[in-house]
Amino acid sequence: MHANKLIVWTGALLLGLGLQSSASVLAEVAPDGQSGISTATIGLYLDPNATIILRQVPDYDFEAQKLSSLGATYQAHEVKGALIVENPGVPVGWQVKVRASDFQTAAPTPQTLKGASLALGAGTVTPNNDITRNPTSQAVTVNQADSVILSAEVNSGIGVFQLDHPLEQVQLTIPPGNLAGDYTAELTWTLESSPN
Repeated sequence: MHANKLIVWTGALLLGLGLQSSASVLAEVAPDGQSGISTATIGLYLDPNATIILRQVPDYDFEAQKLSSLGATYQAHEVKGALIVENPGVPVGWQVKVRASDFQTAAPTPQTLKGASLALGAGTVTPNNDITRNPTSQAVTVNQADSVILSAEVNSGIGVFQLDHPLEQVQLTIPPGNLAGDYTAELTWTLESSPN
């Protein structure tokens, strides 16, 4: 295999030297020899195994809050990480969905935070380039059904994109009638692509 490649490369080199010794048709030089026009070429290919991937998903921490008999809406105390999607150049549409389990206390006798509602604003999408059209983010109420939070059309959303939520755009509403406890919900983020 290496010998064949060497023969081909050597032949190309000798051919190029031969062309340089005669009239070249690869580049155009002005008759007065003071200027010329040439070309630069490149062939780009996409790895056949390339896929769009989730690089990171965020955690939301509301810290300890005082339980209210009237119910309350709490703002996140900390957003850990961000939603990051990487597309190496796959020219299909894609979307990220999110859903959440119930907020529950730990086993062995878990109790459920009844009627809790987690709301995420549209946030801010930051791209790593200004060439492709950015994906679109939207506000969602996260529950047990999938909600599309970030999406890109065909031939857009190529590169790396980060969706950040400021604290004021992450809110948890808890109605009255719930008990005190340390509650946790599991968020599931799913990346889906569509045919071009």
